[in-house]
Amino acid sequence: MDVSQSVTAGRLISGLWDFLKGTAMADWFRAGGPMDYQRPDGYGAARFGDVKLQYRDVTNYLYGAVSSAAGYNKAQTLNNAGTYNRYFGGSSKNVTPYGIRLDAVRNISQGYRDSSQW
Repeated sequence: MDVSQSVTAGRLISGLWDFLKGTAMADWFRAGGPMDYQRPDGYGAARFGDVKLQYRDVTNYLYGAVSSAAGYNKAQTLNNAGTYNRYFGGSSKNVTPYGIRLDAVRNISQGYRDSSQW
């Protein structure tokens, strides 16, 4: 799925109730989900060291773009990413108040801003 298709999917769920919209987003971006490019082999990949860290920025950018298209504001987008990271992500010493790394904030924010281009 390319960025344009992913953003279109986000637009399609924008009118759903928050619970359903959040469920779709969580499924798409869960570890090993269809929009998680850093774990193409599924959640177990993290356990066995098969995480493609070179795609982390792409996944964060895509998350920001799709979240914007789905109708979340920027604060919700960053807070949702942090909530997921606190419960399911790895621990990091360099986290922002959102609970995610600064580079993730930058990439998510850039995707959020660029969403309308797709």
